[in-house]
Amino acid sequence: GGATAARLLCVVGMLRAFDSLYVPLLDGLGWAGRNLLVAAVAAVLLVSIDVGMSVAFPDLGYLAVAVSRVIGYPLVIALHAYLVLATLKLPARRYLRQLGGLLACAVAALIPGLVVTFVFPAMAPAPRLLIEVGVSLGAMMLLLAKFEGISPRSILKEIKR
Repeated sequence: GGATAARLLCVVGMLRAFDSLYVPLLDGLGWAGRNLLVAAVAAVLLVSIDVGMSVAFPDLGYLAVAVSRVIGYPLVIALHAYLVLATLKLPARRYLRQLGGLLACAVAALIPGLVVTFVFPAMAPAPRLLIEVGVSLGAMMLLLAKFEGISPRSILKEIKR
């Protein structure tokens, strides 16, 4: 029911976080029209999939919208990524190789947070969530610093450059 829809929409939210990086990049390079194209495609595609899922699977109810977003948003994000990579003349293979380390760190950082879930199963959800997030973010910071050379210091150094 509602918990399943929320979980699915959280996955979509994580995908949208990556997509949100493309908008200022294209705008800054003078290609804002490509963002407008993606928004137009998203409006038509996502609503079409919403309607299609609702008609094809009426028993899902509002869960059909969450499922349709899990299907539709990766398609929209793939279009956006394609436009960005084409604009930058950056081969997708190189982009994915460079992104792979970040994604591996993110996945690995989830593990300590999940351990908290199993160590404190009886804890109230809100405090446990805060601990899980804190542990996972701490692990992410350590992993990024160790394997990718990304730390608060390196970020500040790049900003000042």
